[in-house]
Amino acid sequence: MKLARSLSTAVLAALAVTSAAHAGAAAAGSQGAPPAPAAVAGAASPPAAAPGSGVPKLELQRAVDGGPDSILVVRARLVQLLMNDPKSKELHYWVGYADYRLVPRVMKDKTAAGRYLEEGLQHLEQAIKLDAGFADAIALEAGFRGLSIMLEPARGPALSGEIEEALGRASALAPKNPRVALIDAINTFNKPRFVGGGVDKSLVKLKKAQELFAAEGTSRAPAIDWGHDDAYAWAGRAAEKLKQYDEARRYFRKALEINPGNAWVKGVLMPELDQAAKGKS
Repeated sequence: MKLARSLSTAVLAALAVTSAAHAGAAAAGSQGAPPAPAAVAGAASPPAAAPGSGVPKLELQRAVDGGPDSILVVRARLVQLLMNDPKSKELHYWVGYADYRLVPRVMKDKTAAGRYLEEGLQHLEQAIKLDAGFADAIALEAGFRGLSIMLEPARGPALSGEIEEALGRASALAPKNPRVALIDAINTFNKPRFVGGGVDKSLVKLKKAQELFAAEGTSRAPAIDWGHDDAYAWAGRAAEKLKQYDEARRYFRKALEINPGNAWVKGVLMPELDQAAKGKS
């Protein structure tokens, strides 16, 4: 019942976002926002659906670059689809994915961030209940645990074990899944060195994720395919922290080659790199 009530609330809230806000979100963006998987879409572009699910996947991926209002508009459509098909693991996953992209962008509003964090976790938990072997959902749930630490740092030690367990389970289920490898690498990037983290270790994992994305791209298009540009954006971050500025720039350019609309790389990471490189000289 709690999930059903939250779905209804989400539909009403997201549908209240005006079309003008949707169109203007791409220009407004979100400085410092997390990586986004695809280019900004025109409002008239028809949505592409994930096989067999009716999910407006391409529209969601493009909305990520447009800021929180754009994500909310597409999220509302996903929620509507889900209300008609509540046992769709794919729809639960995609609502969770929308929330995963949304939470960092609304982090200044702790109430909103907490709400979408909780709802995203509920959707992923439901997806996993529907399919215990859904590796993408298990890994993304681990990513949500990482976002929880951003909201409540004191919970870090308690949540770290859950994150490691979930990532280990997802990797065992799908060792060649690039998104599992990507989320594991991001976790390594963010966690302290004394518990196995570090940007150097993360960079090794990100290179592996890049290889897996390249391999995935040569096979039949998967229903879930976000993250390729993210693997290069995060590699650029790691290289910059290691003061490998030329390598960082190469990674960022590759991210933009994959996704020319990646606002995080264009508007935040590249300017930060330019400043760091100037400081070096």
